Amino acid sequence: MSKNYGYNIVLESSNILYINVTPTCIEVYTLDKGDLSVLILFSNLTYYNTTLTNPSYVLENHTYIYILNTDTSNIIAVATILETGVARYYDSWISNSIYKAYIININGDLYLLIPKAYPKPQTINYKSTGNYVVNATILYYNQQKYYRYNYLWYRYVRDAYFYTNASGTVVSKEYIVNESEIDYFAIDKGLMALNGNDYYAFALSVFHYEEQYYENWSLTNEVWILTNRTLLSTYLDVKPVGFPIYNSVFIVLYDNSGNIYIATTYRHRVVIGNKIPSSWPVLSTSYMLRLGMIDYNVKVTVWRTSI
Repeated sequence: MSKNYGYNIVLESSNILYINVTPTCIEVYTLDKGDLSVLILFSNLTYYNTTLTNPSYVLENHTYIYILNTDTSNIIAVATILETGVARYYDSWISNSIYKAYIININGDLYLLIPKAYPKPQTINYKSTGNYVVNATILYYNQQKYYRYNYLWYRYVRDAYFYTNASGTVVSKEYIVNESEIDYFAIDKGLMALNGNDYYAFALSVFHYEEQYYENWSLTNEVWILTNRTLLSTYLDVKPVGFPIYNSVFIVLYDNSGNIYIATTYRHRVVIGNKIPSSWPVLSTSYMLRLGMIDYNVKVTVWRTSI
């Protein structure tokens, strides 16, 4: 932009006005009717989601109020998505008791930045591999429901050998067993300076850890008893999570001290540029734009800074 001109850009998912969390309910004010999908995240990191198909009230100025009656004492975050049939709008609420984190793109990978003024997340040495990490959860939206990427464990038998007695009864079994877990963690990358401020930087990553065992089972009094279990090998694969995750709403870090840090993937309102002068001719234009899965009203204002 030329130094002879000023500019201001406002992106707002405008048809959700705001979220009001009271002790007994969650109120969502909108400018349009539709299906309102609500995600509630609790302090123990369990979550609940529901879809409200009709507003509870319509005000005279054509503002719609969706009300979800619930005890809100243990709620730490709320995400709402309004599906109108032609557009999808978003807003969120995060408790003041929760630490805020920020999502950035570093060489195509997703990082979370936590202001240095906050307590640094307590990390663990993941299975003594030298990866110092903090637990991570991704909450995401798909077809009016919210889901979670968090943890997966599975076990499968690669090889099996069976031994029988003289009568043909199986009395001993040997297995080669693989046990795998897939976890989301954020790897501690130390301090990072950005725009004159210091942040704790964490790289969101997927950990695939696998152990292979030899197992021997014996039949004793018609009960199978594990008589030997020997670790044969371990395997670890760490892959960064790419930026962005278009259908995510929250990325949550939580450590063993009970600290919780929440980053929002989408902002309800973003302002870029200069302050609009109050007594100066300006030119504005507006249009709709979808960023990822959310629709925004974009208002662009320009003006000459000198004559």
